[in-house]
Amino acid sequence: MHKFQNTQDTPQFVYNYLPAVLKKYKSGWVIEFFAENPVDGHLARRRVRVDMIRKRYVKIADAMVHINKMIADINCKLAKGWSPFIQESNARGYSYFNDVINSFLTEKTKELRPDTIRSYQSDSRLFLEWMEENGYDNLFVTKFTKALATRYLEYIYNVRNVSQNTFNNHLRFLRVLFNWMQDHSYITYNVFNEIKPKRKTPKKRVLIPAEIRTQIIDYLTKNNPKYLIVCKMVYYCLIRPKEIRHLKVGNVDFYGNAIRITEDNAKNHHCRIVPVPPDLMTNLQYLKDYSKELYIFGTDLKPAKRPAYDAKFTKLWDAMRRRLHFSNDMQLYSLRDTAMTDFIKAGMDPLTVKQLADHYSLNMTTIYTNHADNKLFDIYKTKVPTF
Repeated sequence: MHKFQNTQDTPQFVYNYLPAVLKKYKSGWVIEFFAENPVDGHLARRRVRVDMIRKRYVKIADAMVHINKMIADINCKLAKGWSPFIQESNARGYSYFNDVINSFLTEKTKELRPDTIRSYQSDSRLFLEWMEENGYDNLFVTKFTKALATRYLEYIYNVRNVSQNTFNNHLRFLRVLFNWMQDHSYITYNVFNEIKPKRKTPKKRVLIPAEIRTQIIDYLTKNNPKYLIVCKMVYYCLIRPKEIRHLKVGNVDFYGNAIRITEDNAKNHHCRIVPVPPDLMTNLQYLKDYSKELYIFGTDLKPAKRPAYDAKFTKLWDAMRRRLHFSNDMQLYSLRDTAMTDFIKAGMDPLTVKQLADHYSLNMTTIYTNHADNKLFDIYKTKVPTF
């Protein structure tokens, strides 16, 4: 497994060379040396003409002092890893992927949520492992081609056998990474922008009817009342499970009956104030006895200095779902989809639902509320007007 390390103090370029010497040809004096061409790895001769310097001095001895200083300077640079084939304008192109990705992750860690960084680290690790297994771990970033990009994505799709949506997620990450490399002058163009995403497969979304929610309430009231609060937050407040994990006691406004989602916690980086109904507010009163700096849900779902681990809510849901024999399609996130549909059918305007759900557009809200409703025919029979 690749471990991302800080390589700032490590020399970036180390090449083979033959030291510089003075050559006196009939055609003139030159400083001659051999250096490795990073493109093909072969030693190539380089020459620096010094006739003008020799003619500038009256005495040859004085000219030799100057020329010997030049030779010493060239050899010193060669010993430190300098290559005459790399100009300042394109030097970054001769970096290795491990170093570049380290720099990318270091910068993005300052800008993005921890969950996003973990995803980036996972995708980066997979990419670097593939590069190493296929003998490309010492490939310069400037030499990465569209053919290699295509091979890697074929490995993701065919060998790892992922879905179209997962393929598109990998492609999206690589576009972000290589766009960053282009912006920082490592490469001149992004080969992944030339690769088309797969046709998306629509996510299978289901509604959780009221009778099932009643079973959930009964079961969790007896077995895990703190997790019932999580479920109510998803349904009543449309707070995403990942956002709930990072809520702190201080985010709850006990007097204004609201919960504040901060920018660094929100998926779309928008601070929002979410109203809390009396039913859920009553469940949250116990938090008044805890420090505002504690996370509401630690590993045991009690206030703690660290939030519950990533999969905690999902594992609790799956255990309950198996115990109550619910469909596999019913997920914790389904409560959020169900709530949006219920809100609109209860008369709440779509714009309000959009704002509560923290969606970019009404189109997104429509997608999340576009479910097959098993009670559609019953509603139709009671609501259809007379012709």
